[in-house]
Amino acid sequence: MVVTHEMDNPNYTSNPTNRCYFCKGELHDTLKPLALAEGYPYV
Repeated sequence: MVVTHEMDNPNYTSNPTNRCYFCKGELHDTLKPLALAEGYPYV
């Protein structure tokens, strides 16, 4: 299971029009190390 922390980021929870940017940043920052550890160069 992968746990992310979008809700800990006030830039996301304030619900701005660019909230997807903050959500995708969190997902990328979480998944990139996992992908590299499994031998995948990209997320």
